Amino acid sequence: MVFVLCFQSPVPSFRKYVPELANVPSKFIHNPSAMSESDQLLFKCKISENYPEPVVNHREAKEFALELFKKR
Repeated sequence: MVFVLCFQSPVPSFRKYVPELANVPSKFIHNPSAMSESDQLLFKCKISENYPEPVVNHREAKEFALELFKKR
């Protein structure tokens, strides 16, 4: 029993505590903004209406950090 609890997927808890993600497929659960417009409508998770837009663009932030390290 303990083994099973330790290795259960955390995804169901997202759906429990963030109702906007309840219908979102597991492959988009950590990045709902990656869904197409039609998927957003289908799964009732419209970015900027039902769910906030990403605060940080991780690709841009990574490139910025790498440039800073190169200059040192």
